[in-house]
Amino acid sequence: MATGIKRTEKIAAGVTAATTWSGLALQLWISDPTAPLLDRILAQLGFFTILSNLLVAVSLTTYLIFPRIIVGRFFSSTSVRSAIAVYICMVGIVYNLMLRQAGDPGVLIIVADKVLHDAVPILYLVYWFIFVPKGRLAWKDPVLWLIFPVGYMIVGFVRGALTGFYPYYFADVGTLNYPAALRNAALAALAFLVFGWVLVLIDKLMPRTGETA
Repeated sequence: MATGIKRTEKIAAGVTAATTWSGLALQLWISDPTAPLLDRILAQLGFFTILSNLLVAVSLTTYLIFPRIIVGRFFSSTSVRSAIAVYICMVGIVYNLMLRQAGDPGVLIIVADKVLHDAVPILYLVYWFIFVPKGRLAWKDPVLWLIFPVGYMIVGFVRGALTGFYPYYFADVGTLNYPAALRNAALAALAFLVFGWVLVLIDKLMPRTGETA
């Protein structure tokens, strides 16, 4: 029975990883085709959506291929996988509430958006709910999980001050001002924290499972 569950988990991880890599590849392909590849990659890495999807893809791929090396063990951690669930789910929530494009942006753009903002968050949340061990998270964990999104915000403000480019309108100091942009960043951090606590609550309400620490 345990072997069957493990096989099912690997299939789910493989499907989610393949979907995520496909979405990332499509997004890179359709982004500014006249620019050099390296410039396009660096530009894409400026978006939290891309970084979060990349975390999903890399974590599941290393878990499947290199489960026993340091990187594989790191991404097998319940806390790390739960943190990634928070990041990618927030990507889907924020996009659908605040960033979904109006009009007709083009078929390929729609497909890429659907994969990266809808399909991957749903697939990874289902994966987390079914396969990630439960009963092991602590209430303090979501505070530690803030390191990534808060670090992203800080880098974004510094880069924006130097280049004038802000990936998201609600953090655009040029359009808003520093008080408004910083307030929005604080609200975003609070949203990450609250969603993290929701996952911890779910973790504590479910029966303790699994062997991964």
